[in-house]
Amino acid sequence: MKQSQGFTLVELLVAMSLLSMIIYLASSAFGLFSQRWDGRLGQFEKTMHSARSKMLVQEILTNLVPYVAYENSGKAVIFFEGNRNGFVGVSSQSIYKYDNYAVVRLSVRQNPELYDVIYEEWPMDRDHLVSVDQTISFSEPLILFSAVSSPLFEYYGWPQFTARIQNETKFIPPKWSSNYNAVDSLFMPVKVKLTFTTAKGPYQLFSHLPDQRKGLLSRYQNRISFSNQNTGLLGSE
Repeated sequence: MKQSQGFTLVELLVAMSLLSMIIYLASSAFGLFSQRWDGRLGQFEKTMHSARSKMLVQEILTNLVPYVAYENSGKAVIFFEGNRNGFVGVSSQSIYKYDNYAVVRLSVRQNPELYDVIYEEWPMDRDHLVSVDQTISFSEPLILFSAVSSPLFEYYGWPQFTARIQNETKFIPPKWSSNYNAVDSLFMPVKVKLTFTTAKGPYQLFSHLPDQRKGLLSRYQNRISFSNQNTGLLGSE
């Protein structure tokens, strides 16, 4: 009867060396795969976030409406104010409360050197905007674009009411302006544009606003007294 023999020390060392080599190759391959996968996944998430930001901004611009509110004196005006740093107005769509109107603010916030384009919203699901001086509790800022330079909001229309009236008797073309207050003009701007520069080059967002029917404000002739303080929705330039 033949007696079985165990492994020799040399055979054991060779087997351990081969096993160590296999583990090393497997771990290296897995690490390389994980690195590339994380990179592709991160790039995918970044691309999706950028696409969502562009769609969101375009939706905001498209759904702006001529919303009527009141001054302290009770005069009916259109709620829209814009300057080179952003605007505040009313959209017929809310991203937080579906199928509700919302007061929206699209603006830029300065970082140490560059800017972020941010979006804020106050859904009108439980309360409604009545006064231009009404206190508004905006949502937490949502960053749409980060690290941009040279941001500029512009508005195409007649910033002054007299120019709009004169246009009906003699042609006074609308113009681009970095300041637009519908309380003064009594009309929404015709177009809104946002331009800025990213690491990939210049970028522009552009939209036509819905046409405001003549005589809209004449339907709101009630005189209402308000006591709310001015909230400074946009702040100084």
